[in-house]
Amino acid sequence: MRCPWCESEMVSGYLMGDRYRAKWLPDSSHLLLGIWAVGGQPIGKMRFSRQRIKAHKCGACARIVIDLKDPEN
Repeated sequence: MRCPWCESEMVSGYLMGDRYRAKWLPDSSHLLLGIWAVGGQPIGKMRFSRQRIKAHKCGACARIVIDLKDPEN
């Protein structure tokens, strides 16, 4: 995959999480009690209590791309 910003070749891999599933929240959202992300769009899948999100990383411009329509996400 080519980086949409700098056109360099990207490396395929995963973002790995811990106990809780990552969520996308708009800038206007706030955390409940400053801790919990209520609402939002969950990203990735939980596997054996560990989150895994398919992503591509650009080494040239230090950006990560996540395809939300990827069946692994």
